[in-house]
Amino acid sequence: MLREVVISPKGHASLTLVLPFPSIPENVRNYMVNNLTEAVGSAGGELVKVNVALMNDVERQEFLAKEQQNWRG
Repeated sequence: MLREVVISPKGHASLTLVLPFPSIPENVRNYMVNNLTEAVGSAGGELVKVNVALMNDVERQEFLAKEQQNWRG
């Protein structure tokens, strides 16, 4: 669900978070961004920019297939 991950020599990271649907609630998007921020920080870096984009049709189908395979509900 990530694209265009760039990490500078100083550890500043920028990336694009790719979502499957435009209707993902804002609190869910914020949760994902916060988790990414924590992950980059725990690796000694700093997340300085997050762009949000939508998956294309192929990416969305692959994502949904993986989710179905791993569904534990």
